[in-house]
Amino acid sequence: MNVLFMMMDGFRTEIGAYMHLIQEQPWLNIKVKTPNLDKLAKEGMLFERAFANFGRCSASRSSMFVGRRPDSVKIYDEISWIRDILGENLITLPQYFKENGYRSYGFGKTYCPVTGGDRDKLKSWDVLWTIGKERRRVSWGVYTKHQSQDSPLKDDILLDKVMNTIEDHRRNITNPFFLFAGFKKPHLPFIAPEEYFDLYPTEEMKTSPNEYRPKNTPDTNPGQHHNEEFFWYKDMWKTRDSYGPDNIAIEPEVAIALRRAYYACVSYIDHLIGKIMNKLEESGLKNNTIILFAADHGVHLGENGMWGKDTSFEVSTRVPMLLKIPGVTKPNSRTRHFVEIVDIFPTLVDAAQLPPVPLCPEDSRGLGLCTEGVSFLPLLIDGEPKHWKTRVFWQGRWIHDHQRYRAHTVRTDEYRYTEYVPHTDGAVREWPEVPKATELYHKATDPGENNNLWNNVSYADVIKDLSRKLHAGWRSALPEGILDDD
Repeated sequence: MNVLFMMMDGFRTEIGAYMHLIQEQPWLNIKVKTPNLDKLAKEGMLFERAFANFGRCSASRSSMFVGRRPDSVKIYDEISWIRDILGENLITLPQYFKENGYRSYGFGKTYCPVTGGDRDKLKSWDVLWTIGKERRRVSWGVYTKHQSQDSPLKDDILLDKVMNTIEDHRRNITNPFFLFAGFKKPHLPFIAPEEYFDLYPTEEMKTSPNEYRPKNTPDTNPGQHHNEEFFWYKDMWKTRDSYGPDNIAIEPEVAIALRRAYYACVSYIDHLIGKIMNKLEESGLKNNTIILFAADHGVHLGENGMWGKDTSFEVSTRVPMLLKIPGVTKPNSRTRHFVEIVDIFPTLVDAAQLPPVPLCPEDSRGLGLCTEGVSFLPLLIDGEPKHWKTRVFWQGRWIHDHQRYRAHTVRTDEYRYTEYVPHTDGAVREWPEVPKATELYHKATDPGENNNLWNNVSYADVIKDLSRKLHAGWRSALPEGILDDD
């Protein structure tokens, strides 16, 4: 069974197939146009509640590629390289497939930083092509047909490599493939061909429905941060100078232009996905290929008064995930069960019927192969397994008064609860009796996270219970029987 894993960079759940969830994700654009991803969703399973374990590409991808959580991987930025931390004997997701007879391909944005991915070429990949950085001076732009002919966009080049690889396996390569296609869009800068801008007339675009700080937010609340990513670009310098704690809603015309460009990138990527799906169909390989579509994290487009990623808000951590396993997934199926990015490694191994990846012990240092995720194949087979996760975890970061803090979050069916504590390299060594700050959002009544209940005495018992669950960590939330089987 082949594996095609398509991972997007900063792709929110902005897919038509997710629009039935707009009440619990009010930031979604109901007019988004993604016909090809909608079709893929109908062919397999759509995960309604999938989450990244860190709202930042470096931490999220490192966690995904080794199947371990940020506390174990210890990567929180674009500086560290994963094998420098976990050792050269580490076995990554593509490496595991390669060592089990697959031909592994890494196209586009794989790891973050990409220089680390280059260093990993011999161990993890048979073929590697990294997409690199786009060095542009503007945050968004329309790419004309003439420009496309002279200099194709990086994702167009990636598409050609994916198409050629599928054709090679159709013709003369007998080994199954593990193909990771890491598309760059809709990551900044929001550059897309002009025809995709035409899908979103300016007069139909709106700003975010909640361009303001959550109510009951202290002035030093770490949930609010000044993410520089959008403001590095020359066309955003004027906006950067006026954007701040007291003026967090940027100029409406700037916000609308950015949001329109983002959605143009989404539809552009959807078009490329459609080409890949058609190629798989024409090659005769589609019925023998596991297809996974996911994103590494989300991004704020004005929601909660912020622009950028790297926050604890759900718009930064909730991601799309679509999975089709021939002969296993039922068409047009959905699940409400929680899944996490860290679960991808054991799930793909399970779906391909390779030897299972063992669960990590509490201290996995020095171990080449283990996972802190759980295969979610039972969700596809059983639909409603008797036991499953009732909570998931993610992290963020915050610098305040020149001190570094880390945000630790637990998400249950009803709540999102976060504690900000001094940063440690790895797991928290000792939870402080009183965190630097806390956040509590009642997701059932406040899906957009607009009212922070951190000091509401009516929720004192809820906070106490959620704090206990947060401190107990991911092992305490494993489906029943997982630890017993280890």
